[in-house]
Amino acid sequence: RVPRVQQVLSQRMRVSVAAGIVLFVTSVRAFVPAVYQIRCCELPTAARVKIVGRGQNCAVRNVQSLGQRSNAQRRCQQGMRMNTDTDTPAERARKSAAARLAAAENKVVVIGLSHKTASVEMREKLSVQEADWQAVQTEIAALDSVKEAAIISTCNRHEIYIVTSDVHKGIRDVTHFLSESKNVTKKELRQSLFMLTEEEAVWHVLRVAGGLDSLVIGEGQILSQIKRCYELSTDKAGAAGKVLTRMLNTAVSAGKRVRTETGISRGGVSISSAAVELVEKKCIQDLSLDMHQLDVCILGAGKMARLLV
Repeated sequence: RVPRVQQVLSQRMRVSVAAGIVLFVTSVRAFVPAVYQIRCCELPTAARVKIVGRGQNCAVRNVQSLGQRSNAQRRCQQGMRMNTDTDTPAERARKSAAARLAAAENKVVVIGLSHKTASVEMREKLSVQEADWQAVQTEIAALDSVKEAAIISTCNRHEIYIVTSDVHKGIRDVTHFLSESKNVTKKELRQSLFMLTEEEAVWHVLRVAGGLDSLVIGEGQILSQIKRCYELSTDKAGAAGKVLTRMLNTAVSAGKRVRTETGISRGGVSISSAAVELVEKKCIQDLSLDMHQLDVCILGAGKMARLLV
């Protein structure tokens, strides 16, 4: 009698477990999205079920045959799946072609000048204070041929990053804007400006962020300036879209990685620190005096002079 009672209790327990599972599924089916397929294969054999979401309807079916159970187990090993792709192959191909066309229409262009291409006088004429970066890039983004815009302006460079579908028209519009807003002739601008497009433009930004295009190789200030450009241009008041946001974010990450994984930032990494190192090297050789014995006069009241102090 005892084995018989245990068998009856065991059967009732399995029935209760199965009933509890059905009740649980019934109570939560409103929360199961139509795109999910949930397969419960970890349960005892008698209570093993498969639940397939179809909107607000959930079909609960016993998996009885050995073949069905093995199939359910194999599907369960693949984990929970989300079926969000309801498009036909033709629709997917059409969307892919449209995405490629849109990407082909968005070309990155860099227009600017630096210590390599322009005199100090010209750099000062085009210089823009950091507080005005957003206002200037918004004006540039309002040009007919420009979709996105960002700007960085330092003592050694003035660069404008734009996204346009017409490279030549975009360059003409930005050049005209600079000429009108800064009261500089286009002839003077053409003698000082450099213009890079697409891959060359992106590589240039990466080199700038890494300190390879600086007056002092490896300087750290330019990375913080690129980061500030990214923050201002991607702000609500900025004019950067998806393309420039990704480019500037990648540039900041690349700049950090360069300084972490290489020795480019060792030694003098700014004009001020390079000047100090030169004085330390030459004072004993030329004056037979230690640097602490010197009286130093600093000419200028700009940022480099403040850093030197």
